[in-house]
Amino acid sequence: MCNPFQKEYNRLTPRFKNCKYESGKFESIKGCIPNKHGVYILRAPYLLGRAKGSSDIIYIGKAGEMRNGELTEQGIQGRCYNPTRPELQTFIRRKIEELYPNEEFIFEYYVTNQNEIPEDIEQKLLQAYLQTFCELPPANRNLKTKYL
Repeated sequence: MCNPFQKEYNRLTPRFKNCKYESGKFESIKGCIPNKHGVYILRAPYLLGRAKGSSDIIYIGKAGEMRNGELTEQGIQGRCYNPTRPELQTFIRRKIEELYPNEEFIFEYYVTNQNEIPEDIEQKLLQAYLQTFCELPPANRNLKTKYL
């Protein structure tokens, strides 16, 4: 039987794609990541103990928000390689990679179609994750009040 997160993820699975990269070499997958709206998941090299069960998911994110009825222009690649705030992107990745030196990560992404809003999909995945594991992914913890 599927848990709430697995059920939501399975619904989207046929459209998820992934790239693998080694710790400290995130730049190596830049060409693999499309600059389109969507959601993305960063997976650890192995399962992490959660409040309930275990999961390899470190972060669930989105690229593209609704503002004044329009989706913002920033795509997944732009979100991950933000030239206006590179220190923030580098800081978050460095902190994650310090936990797993010399390991391989999986970066999954899902490109949304014109009828889907990335923020809605991200929220469904985060809510299902919270329902399943009784906490958010480690790098999403600052969002806790939004989902509780």
